[in-house]
Amino acid sequence: MPAVELFGRSLLLLTLMTVLLCVAVIDSRQAIIPDWCNLIILFAGLGGTAAGYGPSPAEAILAVLIAVSVVLLLRHVFFLCRGRTGLGLGDVKFLAAAAAWTGFAGMPTLVFIACLSGILYLGARLLLGLVVTSDMSIPFGPHLAAGLAYVSIFGPLG
Repeated sequence: MPAVELFGRSLLLLTLMTVLLCVAVIDSRQAIIPDWCNLIILFAGLGGTAAGYGPSPAEAILAVLIAVSVVLLLRHVFFLCRGRTGLGLGDVKFLAAAAAWTGFAGMPTLVFIACLSGILYLGARLLLGLVVTSDMSIPFGPHLAAGLAYVSIFGPLG
């Protein structure tokens, strides 16, 4: 890989990792993923695809549209079944923006890592003797950030 391409990819990954750290800290403290974080993730991902990193620009845009549609549908179905919101809109926007980085191939891994991270977090709470209930709310942003970081560095599983 030529030095210019390596520098460009490294700069995009550094930008992404910085924003993912912001997402994790802000969502942990305030239970919100700011729109500016999601916009940076989206535009950096689309910029990377335009530069030839990751999925093609067409796949990235299609993945964003399908991700937001599917996650909004799941959010609505959860609400109909449980009578309360399961995912915040920041999480929905995050997953849509993340699709620009991962394309279709990386989304299952991102979601798997995020869910596994969330389960491990709840397990750690149990081990520490902290309360875990079926109706408690946990910020999912740090777990989504871990999933996107993994896929961006190592690629999809399997």
